[in-house]
Amino acid sequence: MDISDTTNPESIPKPNSANETTEKISIPKRRVCLCFGYLGSEFSGLQVNPGARTVESELEAAIVTAGGISPVNAGSFTKVGWGRCARTDKGVHATAQIVSLKMLLSEPDTLVQRINAALPPSIRVFAMLRTTEHFNPKSWCSGRTYRYLIPTFVFDPSSFADVSEMYPWAKDENMPLIDDVESDGEGGDDSDDDKPKKRRKEKTPIEQPPAQATDPGNMSEYFPQKNYPKPYLTHEQSIEYLQTTRKQSSQFEWSDELSDKVNEVAKRFVGTRNYHNYTTAKAQESWNHCNRVIRKIKCSKAFTIDGLEMVEVTLDGQSFIYHQIRKMIGAIICVIRGTVPSDFIDLTFSERAVPVPLAPSVGLFLDRCHFDQYNKKFAGDSAHPQLIFNQPEIESFVTSSIHPHIAHSLPEWFLPWLESTERVYPSKLEKALAQPAPPLNPQKIPRLKARERELALIAKSHIPKKKDDAPFTASKESDIPFSDLPQKTKRQESTQSED
Repeated sequence: MDISDTTNPESIPKPNSANETTEKISIPKRRVCLCFGYLGSEFSGLQVNPGARTVESELEAAIVTAGGISPVNAGSFTKVGWGRCARTDKGVHATAQIVSLKMLLSEPDTLVQRINAALPPSIRVFAMLRTTEHFNPKSWCSGRTYRYLIPTFVFDPSSFADVSEMYPWAKDENMPLIDDVESDGEGGDDSDDDKPKKRRKEKTPIEQPPAQATDPGNMSEYFPQKNYPKPYLTHEQSIEYLQTTRKQSSQFEWSDELSDKVNEVAKRFVGTRNYHNYTTAKAQESWNHCNRVIRKIKCSKAFTIDGLEMVEVTLDGQSFIYHQIRKMIGAIICVIRGTVPSDFIDLTFSERAVPVPLAPSVGLFLDRCHFDQYNKKFAGDSAHPQLIFNQPEIESFVTSSIHPHIAHSLPEWFLPWLESTERVYPSKLEKALAQPAPPLNPQKIPRLKARERELALIAKSHIPKKKDDAPFTASKESDIPFSDLPQKTKRQESTQSED
């Protein structure tokens, strides 16, 4: 790393032992990006939050200790030009998160080691790379990859109603879905975009069940925001249930055929879709802001950690909205188990408001941030290396820290989630589908008609059809798939070409 250029130096006083005076030495300050991973369960999210222990507050303090930020600028992210690539909420982990800032490059070869020495073991910095002066990680990020760990027992189609036998009060019809509990309590999400600005109405708190001193899983602890109970199975109880009672009542085993089936169902998300049913905002209010592109989604082969068999789903997309990934996982699980019809995922992409099960946040973590456009533009520039993060330390952090940490919590979250989904969700879906379909969104009508005219001209002209120009067979405007709608009108394209 070249530090010979001393433009915009940071002056730091250094004591002179000869005459006890101070002299100033110039240390170059350059914009760099840091690649780091962390266990989110120990922090209140990534973003700095006064009064809370966050990943960024710990990272900044370590950089100051290592000499990367002047003590004068400590605590001011504006002065150092701090920027992040993606935001993770409380409880969500990351393996290759990216932040950018202007750092003092004093002894840069050992700076990463000095930062790691000042960090807690749950946060590790893997790489530091020079970037352009005005590099913004969020603006240059062309895509993000997330991974989600799923225990294989959740795909067992047989009932999990016997889980509630350990706690009879859990059969109460007023008991909410576990996803409703967790989304307002602990756990976060994958969102790099802004969350819905409108707050949801407060739910009526549930009456606290009586605590039992002899019960190892009593509900004496509650979420701080709401009086909703935490999962009512401890980790030890969950493992005992899976290894004894569950094995006797079910002969379910994971197979390669089931893995292929999961991949086949997941393919329905690939491409451009509207995920208005996969977030917390109301369908009609969020329709025009929920278009997202999923480039790849794949389920791995089964592997075992601490006696628990699981699979890992990798999702590669341009960006994600709040709760999108967790609801995608919930939809896939319910389709495989038969809780919902096989065409359920296609139904969620319609204008109709369809409730989608929200999977627990415990299995989710951010894997990679991609900078394809940045790497293409500055390819061959020796001063600004390619932003590709494939250091072996990253995968080692995943297998040694993140995977075991998640695996320890998967059963105690997924077992009650499956039981509550079986108990509440079918009637919840039936009630939603009984409502009349909403009228066609007026903002979509011009685009629908423009697409209809375009396809009609293609059919009548002598111009050969392109492969992606499928025959137009819709009988009415509401039947036109959203993916077939044009992204720009001809007038918009001509205006842009003139500019």
